[in-house]
Amino acid sequence: MDSASQKSQDRTLVDFLERIARRSGLRPALLAKAEDGFREWSYADLWEGSGRVAAMLQSHGLKKGDRAILWGPNSPRWALAFFGCLRAGVVVVPLDMRSGDQFVQRVVDRTQPKFVFASLETPDRPAELDAPECILEVLEEECEGLKSPEPVEIDSDDLVEVMFTSGTTGTPKGVMLTHRNLVANLQSARQVVPGEATDRLVSILPLSHMYEQMAGLLMPLSAGANVTYEPSRQPATLFKTLKDRKVTMLLLVPQALDLFMTGIEREVKRQGKERVWRWMMKLAPKLPVWARRRLFGSVHSQLGGQLRYIISGGAALDPALGAKWESLGVQVLQGYGATEASPVISSHTLESARYDSAGRPLPRVEVRIADDGEIQVRGPNVTVGYWEDPGQTAAVFDGDWYRTGDQGFLSVDGLLHIQGRTRDMIVLPSGLNVFPDDIETVLKRHEDVTDACVIGLARESRTEVHAVYTGIDQQQASQITKWANSQLGDHQRIRGFSVWPDVDFPRTHTMKIKKNEVADALMAQSNGAMATS
Repeated sequence: MDSASQKSQDRTLVDFLERIARRSGLRPALLAKAEDGFREWSYADLWEGSGRVAAMLQSHGLKKGDRAILWGPNSPRWALAFFGCLRAGVVVVPLDMRSGDQFVQRVVDRTQPKFVFASLETPDRPAELDAPECILEVLEEECEGLKSPEPVEIDSDDLVEVMFTSGTTGTPKGVMLTHRNLVANLQSARQVVPGEATDRLVSILPLSHMYEQMAGLLMPLSAGANVTYEPSRQPATLFKTLKDRKVTMLLLVPQALDLFMTGIEREVKRQGKERVWRWMMKLAPKLPVWARRRLFGSVHSQLGGQLRYIISGGAALDPALGAKWESLGVQVLQGYGATEASPVISSHTLESARYDSAGRPLPRVEVRIADDGEIQVRGPNVTVGYWEDPGQTAAVFDGDWYRTGDQGFLSVDGLLHIQGRTRDMIVLPSGLNVFPDDIETVLKRHEDVTDACVIGLARESRTEVHAVYTGIDQQQASQITKWANSQLGDHQRIRGFSVWPDVDFPRTHTMKIKKNEVADALMAQSNGAMATS
């Protein structure tokens, strides 16, 4: 952990990068697959390489405050481009690889970028994206021979990036994040979330989103750890990389945690060892962590043998799923955040890990619950607003408190509990409120459920709790609904269900289901297509 005097020197992420480069020097920072194994970029390489990127931007005439699109898959060169922009004072506009043409065009129209970092894997660019371009795969060749950049005065209130998020409404909002925001969140999170120079992380989630950018890049670098980028999402390739790198930590969303566990349990079933597995799962909670890891040695071997903890975020974690991982001897650290908060708002610690809440607010982050149950946040990590959108900015602030749009409460012991999105909350004719997350958690515990979502569906003069399933037939859906209703409160009971016709639901870039689109599609169907439980 850095000393207080060192921390105080990091007014900007440029200060941060320069300091960690001096401290860790030739230690490996970032790694990527190569023909003969893995290629390493040291901390010194990050500083020197980002300087050449900054010089390249300056050679193209970019000045402080200009915008640059960063549109490519996770890689060390993505990080070089990111830090290079910061050193030139250029504002980064990251784009998810799955961004559609219309979304990209809206972002381009609003930010008027003067440079584009793209990839050979980036989708075809809109014709209107008329700016100099550098392909990330040849970034270092493009910068070869360039000297140090011209110095640029960077202040803590200067913008680092504009993070556009479409959310579930489809309307892109450009979250403006400053050096002050990101440095404050980094320093606060490092006081709560573990990290050592010996840690090895394999990056899976997109760097174009704040969750991975903060917890999967900035935080590991602040600890002197290293990050490996594996472009493939094929399970066999991914597990091989975990083993080759002897990964110690992973950063995942609950859906991925569930997929990993489902894969493990599917292999147990294939080998006919379900009875032994159930016995081991029952025994494990009574054992110390080291004994659990030995008990499940074959599983840990597939995960690299060194995996100690997983950070879970992006959505609520089912406590039963967290308990399964803990039984394996892998701690799951759950947190809560929002892009507008840079992004971490609260988290548990390894010493007090729990799965029934989102932990305590980070140091210097204040949380309050409004009269209507909305979670509101303020602190130096909170955005200054939305890019060129004062109306949206005013709408999400109550004074200096950011209105998250999430419903929740603080328990007497100071833990933050998330109940769901305000817009997803179902208000019954009786006046009772139903949170879809609670019902979805129950549904996903059924072994036949691949995925499901719960919405409030208008039927005649009332709103009913309606479940939508994927990957099953109507008969299975009926049986699962009855099973779930036996475990739910009377007001939570599922009154109707549907089977989604496609393989997967429509989703945002962060894998959240676009429930408004699901509801609109169901309403467009005839009533006969909707079954009643």
